[in-house]
Amino acid sequence: LEDYAAVIDGLLALHAATFEPRWLAEARLLADTMVEEFWDDSEKVFYDTGRRHETLFLRPRDIFDNVLPSGSSNASRVLLRLAVITGNRDYARPAITMLRSMRNMMLEYPSGMANWLCALDFNFSTPVEIAVIGPRDDAGTQALVSVVYNKFIPNKIVVGRDTTLPAQTEGIPLLEQRDMVDGRPTAYVCENYSCLQPTTDPEELRNKIPSLHRKAPAIRLQLKRRLIKVEKDLLFLREKRKRTVDLYTNGELHQGSYVERISECDKQTKILETEKMDLLKRIP
Repeated sequence: LEDYAAVIDGLLALHAATFEPRWLAEARLLADTMVEEFWDDSEKVFYDTGRRHETLFLRPRDIFDNVLPSGSSNASRVLLRLAVITGNRDYARPAITMLRSMRNMMLEYPSGMANWLCALDFNFSTPVEIAVIGPRDDAGTQALVSVVYNKFIPNKIVVGRDTTLPAQTEGIPLLEQRDMVDGRPTAYVCENYSCLQPTTDPEELRNKIPSLHRKAPAIRLQLKRRLIKVEKDLLFLREKRKRTVDLYTNGELHQGSYVERISECDKQTKILETEKMDLLKRIP
């Protein structure tokens, strides 16, 4: 497992460095194989040996991060990154399940859970998504890439398209319908696939990245506060509906009022449930 996860991590880094689409394609194929081989859906865990491995008395599963990250933590981390790059949340499901199962371990033994904590931070953050479009060897492209890597940006996702190569952007939302501006190498800085105005100027790019990164926590906080309010309102409506049923059952409410109140409660509940689902999708 740890070999699969480490190679996928390297392939994602290789794509970010070269803009070659084949490395993303290889990372996705390897990730699909990794989940198929090492993920046990019945027990909701990753094992260190694959399904096709010889039968062992006890199937090994190391969860601690030592000098090298554990296979499970690295697998979870690369799957979370692939979920953002591809827009396919199926990649994130095993990772999030593992993070939930590791909650107590991360609280009790944080020094042995470093990579798990990095994966957790990524999951709860809103990654800064950066797409660079242009000939990879062009000086303008290199200047934009230099800005991206000369500044520490936690939880960033970097993808690129070398315009000298055939476009292969299908399944990569950050690259779809992204082109150079005025024929010059261009950078897009995005959050949840919503991008700021594209720029061809390295200095402008330098200014765009921190502004979005500062804004992201505030956006998340607003969404989480609204989610808390929606959940409280839903709880109130459930209690109100229960009281209405009790009143009607005890003969303290006539049928016309009962039907009207129940109908209104159900209507408001449906609206709030829809809003809750939307908020849960928008909050990482």
